[in-house]
Amino acid sequence: MNKDVNRQRWKTRRLMAWISLFSLIGITLGSFLAPENMDKSTSVLNTLIFAFGGIVTGYLGFATLDDKWHKKAEPGAGS
Repeated sequence: MNKDVNRQRWKTRRLMAWISLFSLIGITLGSFLAPENMDKSTSVLNTLIFAFGGIVTGYLGFATLDDKWHKKAEPGAGS
Protein backbone atom coordinates (compact mmCIF):
# COMPACT_ATOMS: atom_id res chain seq x y z
CA MET A 1 0.00 0.00 0.00
CA ASN A 2 2.75 2.43 0.97
CA LYS A 3 4.55 1.90 -2.34
CA ASP A 4 1.36 2.63 -4.29
CA VAL A 5 0.76 5.86 -2.38
CA ASN A 6 4.39 6.91 -2.83
CA ARG A 7 4.25 6.10 -6.54
CA GLN A 8 1.07 8.15 -6.96
CA ARG A 9 2.63 11.09 -5.12
CA TRP A 10 5.64 11.12 -7.42
CA LYS A 11 3.39 10.78 -10.46
CA THR A 12 1.42 13.83 -9.33
CA ARG A 13 4.58 15.80 -8.58
CA ARG A 14 5.99 14.92 -11.98
CA LEU A 15 2.79 16.12 -13.68
CA MET A 16 2.93 19.40 -11.76
CA ALA A 17 6.57 19.91 -12.78
CA TRP A 18 5.81 19.24 -16.46
CA ILE A 19 2.86 21.63 -16.46
CA SER A 20 5.04 24.29 -14.81
CA LEU A 21 7.82 23.75 -17.33
CA PHE A 22 5.46 24.08 -20.30
CA SER A 23 3.94 27.18 -18.69
CA LEU A 24 7.41 28.71 -18.42
CA ILE A 25 8.03 27.96 -22.08
CA GLY A 26 4.65 29.48 -23.00
CA ILE A 27 5.32 32.64 -20.99
CA THR A 28 8.73 33.03 -22.61
CA LEU A 29 7.37 32.52 -26.11
CA GLY A 30 4.51 34.91 -25.41
CA SER A 31 6.88 37.62 -24.26
CA PHE A 32 8.85 37.32 -27.50
CA LEU A 33 5.81 37.12 -29.77
CA ALA A 34 3.86 40.00 -28.19
CA PRO A 35 6.35 42.34 -26.49
CA GLU A 36 4.06 45.37 -26.80
CA ASN A 37 1.59 43.80 -24.35
CA MET A 38 4.22 43.03 -21.71
CA ASP A 39 4.28 46.51 -20.14
CA LYS A 40 1.12 45.97 -18.13
CA SER A 41 1.75 42.40 -17.02
CA THR A 42 5.46 42.34 -16.22
CA SER A 43 5.12 42.04 -12.44
CA VAL A 44 2.57 39.23 -12.67
CA LEU A 45 4.65 37.35 -15.22
CA ASN A 46 7.80 37.72 -13.10
CA THR A 47 5.94 36.24 -10.14
CA LEU A 48 4.71 33.33 -12.27
CA ILE A 49 8.18 32.71 -13.68
CA PHE A 50 9.70 32.51 -10.20
CA ALA A 51 6.87 30.29 -8.91
CA PHE A 52 6.96 27.88 -11.85
CA GLY A 53 10.75 27.85 -11.85
CA GLY A 54 10.71 27.01 -8.15
CA ILE A 55 8.34 24.11 -8.75
CA VAL A 56 10.50 22.67 -11.53
CA THR A 57 13.73 23.17 -9.58
CA GLY A 58 12.20 21.73 -6.41
CA TYR A 59 10.99 18.66 -8.24
CA LEU A 60 14.37 18.06 -9.85
CA GLY A 61 16.17 18.54 -6.53
CA PHE A 62 13.90 16.29 -4.49
CA ALA A 63 13.81 13.63 -7.22
CA THR A 64 17.61 13.58 -7.18
CA LEU A 65 17.69 13.31 -3.39
CA ASP A 66 15.10 10.54 -3.46
CA ASP A 67 17.18 8.58 -6.00
CA LYS A 68 20.28 9.05 -3.88
CA TRP A 69 18.51 7.89 -0.70
CA HIS A 70 17.12 4.82 -2.45
CA LYS A 71 20.56 3.87 -3.75
CA LYS A 72 21.96 4.14 -0.21
CA ALA A 73 19.13 2.04 1.21
CA GLU A 74 19.56 -0.80 -1.31
CA PRO A 75 21.84 -3.55 0.00
CA GLY A 76 24.79 -4.18 -2.23
CA ALA A 77 24.42 -0.89 -4.09
CA GLY A 78 27.57 0.73 -5.40
CA SER A 79 29.17 3.75 -3.78
